[in-house]
Amino acid sequence: MRKLCCFALLSATALSMWAGDIAFTYSAGGEATAYGTGKGETYEVGICLPAADYGLIGKKITAMSVPASQAENLTDFTCWITTSLDLVKVDGKNTFVPDLSSDPMRPDGNGMLTWTLSEPYLIEADEVYAGYEVAVDILDDETKYPILVENDTYDDNGFWIRATRSYTRFTSLSVTERKVLPLVLTIEGDFTEANAVIELPETQRVSVGDPMLLPVTVRNRSLEPITSLTYKYSVAGLEGENQIELADPIQVNYNYPTSVIIELPRVEHGEYDVEVALTQVNGEDNLYTQSAEGAITVLSFVPKKRPLMEEFTGTWCGYCPKGFVALEKMSELYPDDFIGVAYHDGDPMLMKDEYPNLGIPGFPTGVMDRVNMFDPYEGEDEVNFGIEATWLRYAAQDVDFDIDLDIEWDEAQLNLTSEITWAVAPEDGTKYMVNYILVADGLYGENERDRNWWQYNYYSGDTSYMPYMEMFQEGDSYVAGLTFNHVAVLMASKYGLYPIIKSDEFEVDVPYQHTYTLNTDNAVNSAGTLLIQDYDQLHVVAMLIDQSSGSILNAVKKSCGKAPEGLGGVASAITDRQAASSVYYDLQGRPVNNPTAGIYIHTVRYTDGTTESTLIKH
Repeated sequence: MRKLCCFALLSATALSMWAGDIAFTYSAGGEATAYGTGKGETYEVGICLPAADYGLIGKKITAMSVPASQAENLTDFTCWITTSLDLVKVDGKNTFVPDLSSDPMRPDGNGMLTWTLSEPYLIEADEVYAGYEVAVDILDDETKYPILVENDTYDDNGFWIRATRSYTRFTSLSVTERKVLPLVLTIEGDFTEANAVIELPETQRVSVGDPMLLPVTVRNRSLEPITSLTYKYSVAGLEGENQIELADPIQVNYNYPTSVIIELPRVEHGEYDVEVALTQVNGEDNLYTQSAEGAITVLSFVPKKRPLMEEFTGTWCGYCPKGFVALEKMSELYPDDFIGVAYHDGDPMLMKDEYPNLGIPGFPTGVMDRVNMFDPYEGEDEVNFGIEATWLRYAAQDVDFDIDLDIEWDEAQLNLTSEITWAVAPEDGTKYMVNYILVADGLYGENERDRNWWQYNYYSGDTSYMPYMEMFQEGDSYVAGLTFNHVAVLMASKYGLYPIIKSDEFEVDVPYQHTYTLNTDNAVNSAGTLLIQDYDQLHVVAMLIDQSSGSILNAVKKSCGKAPEGLGGVASAITDRQAASSVYYDLQGRPVNNPTAGIYIHTVRYTDGTTESTLIKH
């Protein structure tokens, strides 16, 4: 049972109240992405404002704004507020009829639905809903996903949806889909200059230190930016009060979450309950001093999770530009932590080593930590550039160990030493395997006329909104002159190295070392031609694998650095055993120029007279 101190609530009567406007939203400021059911239907989407919980009874809603799709074939936009999401019978059909106010609207030139109520609504109900309706007139690539949402942000009330064919009643997708509608309500009323709410994670790992640092969430519900906070804490029987000055003030936005680091006194390793309350805001007594509760696990260090994304691709594959863009952009956005490896098939970058057979359904396919498969651009959420949200979810997972890698050149050999350090004892009886992948950047076709290096491209002329795909949307059906990065050129093992490491061989806080040697002379393609073009553009990915499930638990990438003299610099481009033609056939043996969804036989004929055929699912 938790033993926590109780912080007294301050009297609100002594607080100054000021008239003004506040903005209420569940958005965390993330980029809006497209969401939908893929059907032609009418959508009604909105948020719930629990007015009583947020002290908003007696205030007035004066306006609403929300980003909305500007696709041509969307009609009948209507903004609304209501006290209930119940449906009523109209001409024998269940129909949503807002009971407070509604108005037809259109998105403006900035893609915003901006609605100023003709008469402000005085909030009297404990719950108020606000949102909009839109109808899909003609189904196309854009109108399949007509609702703009924010991913990886959730609140029980952040995203309600009804669709006439898919969701017959209003359903909350906030928690299950981790999405919110980035809708902002303007609320007018008397507000205090000092009102902030603190939230603690249900459980959090922190590293032991003096003091310990704990990330918390603060929401500014006052009329002024917050520059300082005073808080009381209770942890492991220790109580105290601290004040922090904020270098970056928390801006005015009634429900906008901001991450703040607070300090707790040093405690020994273990698990503890924590209670924190904000007592003052900007030196004034806080209106809301209800304490927040959470739990912490104190460790010597907090391991960092680095997911491994493996992508299966080929220059012959017209859909594979999506994987090319995903790896390039993710590496640009997260250069230190994103780890991507591309396995090429049917082109000059197909390495001799057999890549892991994970049962991929077709090309391109992305696999994260060998746990889940998805479109490498859309990710698990199946939205434009959803791979970022997918990767962030995996990267946010707790992991019990950290892995580091040291690389030394010995002529053409790479001597690898990985160091695995556990912060939490591994589960008894678990078995593990280490593996290494040599990855090359900067690969290209030396002869610009060599079509084997041209990326086949189904997105030429595509005008749909696909972030970062412009090069291919504006390109031809074949895109030449690309430089290929993240290419797997040599693997220590198809799945993992033996001998297996048993859990009892690891000791908490004691580094475990694993050594291995890779010979770069073995980094050749299926024709036996060296895949490495620039020895100074190599890196190694090291990983620890759960031997039973085959899943990758954590990984790290490390540059091989400057190669020894005689190896460094740019070698010749890969030219041997090039593909002479690439043809798709349906299951009746008929050639297909532009494969749609289905199963095909992909046949590649090479200049040396050999032929390779692969069963492909598009």
